[in-house]
Amino acid sequence: MVKPAQPTEFSVFLRIPGWTQKAKVTVNGQPAQPPAKPGEYLEIHRVWKTDDKIRLTLDMSPRVVTANPRVRDDFGRIALERGPLVYCLEQLDLVAQDSVSDISLPLGPVPARGFTTEFRPDMMGGIVVIKHKGIAASKPFSEEPLYRAWSKGGSKGSNEVELTFIPYYAWANRLPSPMEVWVPYTAESPVSKAR
Repeated sequence: MVKPAQPTEFSVFLRIPGWTQKAKVTVNGQPAQPPAKPGEYLEIHRVWKTDDKIRLTLDMSPRVVTANPRVRDDFGRIALERGPLVYCLEQLDLVAQDSVSDISLPLGPVPARGFTTEFRPDMMGGIVVIKHKGIAASKPFSEEPLYRAWSKGGSKGSNEVELTFIPYYAWANRLPSPMEVWVPYTAESPVSKAR
């Protein structure tokens, strides 16, 4: 809310975060001109009166991100973000799996599709978690031979599991637990393999 003592002409600059896919800015319910652009400042120049209202709405959809290909340790992996937060998988949420390292994330042609958000009031006073179907190796990678002949199918056998991504800042706040930020991904899902 803008509260000048009397009607006054000046500019208000709003920083639009680069992480947002869509940002909507309204002044007194009307779209601001020019439209907001992610990663830039939006200048709103006008004669401001007492109780003029600026509303900024940011897209908080989960986003799949990749690292620069030169970051070799993250090649073939993705990370998940929502708003300004980075998310991770924590072993505590994978009770049926031996290791968080045995998980991969199936992504289709639209990588952000299939994610759902859920507010969890029981965790750290309330956090938003992100859910997605994942693929778990039916045989832990620790039981695989160190080297084997290459085959197009890779490791045999996988199970569909429910993945719960938590904000990175929440890691190890329940109990000490292994976690992954950069998760391997695949273009196939267990359902498509079975057909």
